[in-house]
Amino acid sequence: MNTLVVDYSHIHSGEFKENVYCPSEDTFLFVDALQRDVEFLRSCEIALALEIGSGSGYISTYLLMLLCQPAHQTPDANTEDDICVYSNDRIEGVKHKHQHGKDVPMVIALDINRFANMATLTTAQRNRTADNINAVTMDMFSALSSCRCKAMVDLILFNPPYVPSNDDDCGGSSIDLAWNGGHMGRDVIDRFINSVGVGSDTRHPLLVEKRNDVSSVLNMIAMHGFHAEIILSRQIIGETLYIIRFSRV
Repeated sequence: MNTLVVDYSHIHSGEFKENVYCPSEDTFLFVDALQRDVEFLRSCEIALALEIGSGSGYISTYLLMLLCQPAHQTPDANTEDDICVYSNDRIEGVKHKHQHGKDVPMVIALDINRFANMATLTTAQRNRTADNINAVTMDMFSALSSCRCKAMVDLILFNPPYVPSNDDDCGGSSIDLAWNGGHMGRDVIDRFINSVGVGSDTRHPLLVEKRNDVSSVLNMIAMHGFHAEIILSRQIIGETLYIIRFSRV
């Protein structure tokens, strides 16, 4: 099996090193889940994907690389390699960009951290996916509040800040925003579930950790009319990670 090799070496230096979350075990578990679902994702003919909290741009880039590959060249699901992209285009101007590549979706990578958006574009440029990624500085769905805007999105990816913390634990820096999940690690996760409201039948992956009270997360998703299931888990030092895949019932 081939392995996708994503170049994210730039994340280890300069402003990125101090301000952008470097791909780690949670990132690699997330792309493993995408790999497991690759045939379904291809069958959906995704036109527009949205990654919230894109950080380095690894996941968005990996998704594009994965979908660009011929079916017989899909990589091993245990890969730990990366990719990315960055752009300042307004959302109104990117929704039709996917037409430049007939079978390749357009990805809008959102992050509240401007350094993360620059890192995402750089990753994309290094890995030749820049034509299909736009990085936008935005807090979750703040500019996509209407149902019409959300209905345009075929796939939403979210590897959220999930580490439980108190206000005193977070210094408010750019990098802190990538891990600080607040009370039980649920502040951002709950806000996402309460506002996602997608109408597509596509499966949407969400990463959570054991301390987030996974059963409660699943129940909350169900209360919003979604079917949710755990499709992948991994135990690492100090954490047990889960990928939840949810879609409209």
